[in-house]
Amino acid sequence: MEGKLVVTKKSKSGPTTYRVLVGVTSFAVSQAAKCFCDEDAADGIDVVVEKGNGQPSKVTIPGKDEVPPQAGGRSRAPAGGGKPSGDRRREGKPGGHRGGSQGGAEPKGMPPRRDAKAPYNFVTAAAPLQFSEESGPRYSGVLHCVGEALTPLLVCGPQERRGGRQERSFFTVAGRPVIPGSSLKGLLRVGVEALARGSMAGLVSEKRIAFRDVGTLNSEYAQRFKKANSQQRLRAGFLVEEGVDRTIVPCKFVRVKLPDLQLGTCEGMTAAGITGEALEKSKDLQAWFTVGSSTDPDGVQIAERASFGHKEKNVGRFVPTGWMPKKAKGYIFHDRDHAVVEIKDGVWQDFQDQLTRPQEDLLKILRKEKLEVPVFYLEEEGRVTAIGLSRYFRVCTKHSPKDLVGDATVGDLPRRIFGGVRPARRGRVRVTAAAFEGNPTLTRFPSEGALVAGNPAPSAVAMYLVQDSPDSLYRGDYQVPRNEGLVSYDADTSVLRGRKFYWHRQSPAAPQPPKDNLDVQAIYHPLASGSTFSFTVAFERLTTVELGSVLESLDLPAGHAHKLGLGKSFGLGSVRIKLDWEASRIDDVHERYGSLRGRLANMLRTTRGTDAVKTMAVQAKASFCAAVEQLAGGEQGGFDTLEHVKQFRCLTDWENPPSPDEIQYMPLSKADPSYATKAILESPEKVKRSRQEKS
Repeated sequence: MEGKLVVTKKSKSGPTTYRVLVGVTSFAVSQAAKCFCDEDAADGIDVVVEKGNGQPSKVTIPGKDEVPPQAGGRSRAPAGGGKPSGDRRREGKPGGHRGGSQGGAEPKGMPPRRDAKAPYNFVTAAAPLQFSEESGPRYSGVLHCVGEALTPLLVCGPQERRGGRQERSFFTVAGRPVIPGSSLKGLLRVGVEALARGSMAGLVSEKRIAFRDVGTLNSEYAQRFKKANSQQRLRAGFLVEEGVDRTIVPCKFVRVKLPDLQLGTCEGMTAAGITGEALEKSKDLQAWFTVGSSTDPDGVQIAERASFGHKEKNVGRFVPTGWMPKKAKGYIFHDRDHAVVEIKDGVWQDFQDQLTRPQEDLLKILRKEKLEVPVFYLEEEGRVTAIGLSRYFRVCTKHSPKDLVGDATVGDLPRRIFGGVRPARRGRVRVTAAAFEGNPTLTRFPSEGALVAGNPAPSAVAMYLVQDSPDSLYRGDYQVPRNEGLVSYDADTSVLRGRKFYWHRQSPAAPQPPKDNLDVQAIYHPLASGSTFSFTVAFERLTTVELGSVLESLDLPAGHAHKLGLGKSFGLGSVRIKLDWEASRIDDVHERYGSLRGRLANMLRTTRGTDAVKTMAVQAKASFCAAVEQLAGGEQGGFDTLEHVKQFRCLTDWENPPSPDEIQYMPLSKADPSYATKAILESPEKVKRSRQEKS
């Protein structure tokens, strides 16, 4: 393929470095890919680019001698776009994450593959289990529970702002800390959903995800816009809103450099900021220009002698974009058509959903000044399919997360127990609020400074979607691994990773945020670790399997713990819950109400002995485990060998969590590794295994 050579550094004291511009995407030219002489290179000349693993593997200059790569460059990626032989991401079981190295050395000269890191992981929910209605005994009763905070615990009350930062304090009633019953019921239900592999319908968003990917050459996004550019189907126009009807008046557009208009004087300005500058020079943003002879890589003409004051040959409306290094550009819309094109309701809703906060700020300015809204739009199959405020705007995926899980089935066990909506179903489990013993101590987290609470959205497909067969690719000079060809929400075969759970951290810690960004900073005021609380779980008419699922979710194995409240990603909210068997009661409904003697015994508060209650609980848990094993097609190893159960056990293991550096957020930058590398998050078992191997 053809591209343009960009000389990014050229000095007498240091080596010359190069990049190639292919379409709208810029790539570094590694020493292993450089097959031309420095003497033949010049900024902006045409080059021929051969790709390997999504990056330039060979760059030559037409008509000039081809030279071998310089000595000392890193070895190239395997020919034909293959993956390094040490990568074993294709291995795995159906329904689970297919990632992970299973051993084997990396190729000589190749750095080790580095995976994504996160304070959370997933329990697979692929192929929800369908439980049939049981006959037999039904049970009602009360489980008395005692909880202990193993780390600081924060179940939030109303949010406050002090000095620009968010302040989050514990929920209180009459001045005393209380855990609402809804929070504890949610903890219980999530456990049942994970262990019973329930449907995720109703738990995930019905909105399609808006995304933008101009940095990946072969992504579906890049190919879609490249094709639209070549066929002149990426167009511009002015948005017209008349009641509920919305149309676009098409027009032509040219690209303009912001310095030519004396705009964008500060790096990092948003489109709204640049518009404010432009409004000081022209209240209607009218700009004069002459069409130049040069074009950008997509064939769009670049304006010459553009100005707000001096009249040139053409006149149009200035349209800003944000200021980025080496991309300080905007557009001028001109020569409107007389015809209009219609925007369907679905396209308009997608446009509303994909707006970012800076774009919303821009719209506020335009509407305040009573200026028409300039938009770019895609014409596909003879109709407008997407619109946006920038030339390469965010578009919505083919599927929403909800599309990937389907509807709730009649055999969904958690729904039968806890109820739900659409269609409405009454639950049969109630959880009381939890009161704390004594006067638990309030603490501050972090002890100094503040934190930023955040994590990748479901649009981070490397985290949230099962990746069946990605290739581990190396970017640029192979310093940072990068995965391309990832399954996205556009694929009909996409599968969600499952339910998100947070790892336990025995020593909570939060990275310090940028000091100049108070809007996203927060300070937490949790209760100190060691605080104890109690609550009850009342249930009615549960079958043996249903009762077993509640007990299995609540009564975890020794050394395991639950997660509750805010700040779970930083290590807050680890709680150990124990059942008080002496105070608990489990009654066979038929036995309890089938005779006058049973009713009188209940009125006199006679209860079964502790041993009898424990025996019934053990039997119920065994019935649930056997039912899950049968429905999941388990092998001879039993319930705890099922893939989703092993993942759940890994994530609830308090005594043996992964090392802190394996379960921290990656930086939102080009640091290694970062979200930009699109490395894939390993499965819970393999994250824990890496800890064992290191120790």
